[in-house]
Amino acid sequence: MALDYLNKGESKLSVARRLTIPRTTLLNTLERIGWQPRSEGEESDGDVDERTAENNQKKSLNRRRRQA
Repeated sequence: MALDYLNKGESKLSVARRLTIPRTTLLNTLERIGWQPRSEGEESDGDVDERTAENNQKKSLNRRRRQA
């Protein structure tokens, strides 16, 4: 349901408010599934797995910095 609203152009903040879920929960879920907003006429590049792997690598680097 959230993806439907987002794909129609609604903002992430308004979707979180509409569905009464924490914004961080929505953002973390979208990041985990690799969702990216699409502009009109833009086609998918098919590299969702690659982007997700990059994001996971960035997260682990940030965790190491916080622990240091």
